[in-house]
Amino acid sequence: MQKKIKQNGQVIILMIDDVDADFALLKRSNPNIIATKELPDIISHITTTRFKLILIDLSLSSLDFISRITDPGCINHKTPVIALINPAKDRHNNISIPTLFTGKIIKPVTEQQIDTLVNLWQTKPSALNYIQMILDKTKNNQRLALTIFEKLFEELPVQILGIKDAIESRQYALAQTITHKLNGSASFCGLTAIQKAANALENSLTNISITELEWHLLILQQHILNLTNRQRAIIAYLVKKLLP
Repeated sequence: MQKKIKQNGQVIILMIDDVDADFALLKRSNPNIIATKELPDIISHITTTRFKLILIDLSLSSLDFISRITDPGCINHKTPVIALINPAKDRHNNISIPTLFTGKIIKPVTEQQIDTLVNLWQTKPSALNYIQMILDKTKNNQRLALTIFEKLFEELPVQILGIKDAIESRQYALAQTITHKLNGSASFCGLTAIQKAANALENSLTNISITELEWHLLILQQHILNLTNRQRAIIAYLVKKLLP
């Protein structure tokens, strides 16, 4: 019999090693979270509920279930997956994080971080929201707004990839240079959420705190994805408005 798929369940499934003191806290901290550690429960969840985000603790005794998530037949094979890492004790540090995961968070994970993630994945601006942000800056000049968006959609994906690569290779000065440029562009365009995230990352690059770097990089990356995922709708709307 075919399994019943839950389309609109919780935002996040959190698979975390319960030897960590924060397990009980995180499990009850947000009603949008399913927290589990047992392999049968994990497999049941990922095969019956389509999630918006999955967090996987690399301290878990077994990570065999990851192959089920990446299987094209799994309902969550396109769901973003974030790794929770304790560099001091994880046995799975040889896993290629950039290949298997959208991003990573250095443990311990706080309740505030979980709330931030839930809000970021749950509340995403619409295409019209972004359009209005730029129109406010251009004094309702739609042609200029279109030009700005086209430039943003060209530059932002390249910039965030460059930042990630620079951080991975510990070229922090390069990462800070790219982040500073991105920060300025977002500020000029009135993209407040992206600007704040870029500013936080730029500041953490000054102090070189790996824990903060990974966190702020993840947040900036998602804010950029929230915008670029609206690219077709934004361009189509503005092009239509400019038609004679």
